[in-house]
Parts: sequence; C-alpha cells; structure tokens
Amino acid sequence: EGGGGGDDKDDKNEYLMQTRKATNLGLLLAHLITSFSTSLSIFKVVDFNKLPNDTASLFFYTIFRKIMDAKEGVIVSVFERISGSMELEPLRDGIWFFFRRYLVVKTKAEKSLPPEEKKIKKIERAKLRRRIKLAVKTMKQS
Repeated sequence: EGGGGGDDKDDKNEYLMQTRKATNLGLLLAHLITSFSTSLSIFKVVDFNKLPNDTASLFFYTIFRKIMDAKEGVIVSVFERISGSMELEPLRDGIWFFFRRYLVVKTKAEKSLPPEEKKIKKIERAKLRRRIKLAVKTMKQS
C-alpha cells in the first residue's frame, strides 16, 4: 500500500543518478583519450546521428567538451589518431555531425543573461569553434 506518492521523486533521483554517471564516465574517457591511453576509434561503432537518449548525448557532450578544453597540441594529436583511415571515415563524419548539433549551439538560457555574461559566453563559443575547426581539419587529413 502507500499509494506510490514518491514515484516522481524516485524518477527524478534516477534521472540525476544517470546524469551523474554519464558525466563522470565521460570525464574519465576524455582523460584517457587526452592522455593517449585510448583513442577516439573506440567510438567507431557509435551512430552519432541516432544517439538513443539524452544521457548518451550528455555522455558524448562531456567527452568532446573536455577534449576541446585541452591544449591545442593535444587536440591535434587526439584527432590525428583517427585521420587517414578509410575504415574510420564514418566515425569522423559522426563526430563532425555531433559537433555541429551539440557543441556550438546557443542555449535558450543565454538570451536572458546579463550583457557581460553574454559577452563571456560569446568569447567561449568562439574559442570552442576555433578548436572544433582545428579538430575537423586534423581528422579530415589523410
């Protein structure tokens, strides 16, 4: 008995737990990739056009955002490791799609920010775009 009144709270807690797990795993994998313990090629089986849910999107967003925060030389090295191979072309295309769809979008919340915070966000987005351009140029080289 008890009517199940806590279901909404349980669902919210479950969602938060899944979000935390996805973020932490993403941070771990980004660290392994930027320290060259593993390569982005581990994601060659992922279809970035059809990620199954928001948790998967968050997972990959966390990975790529963290990689883009690395030094430019590290970014180049990370993406060089998946350049050139015809077998990895679908992966490179998928990553490029993911960048366009998830990384450089302006959020709705930004519209309501004070002008000085908007300026900071604009500068951060410009830096991110430059790094994405560098990554894409690097991984498209043969």
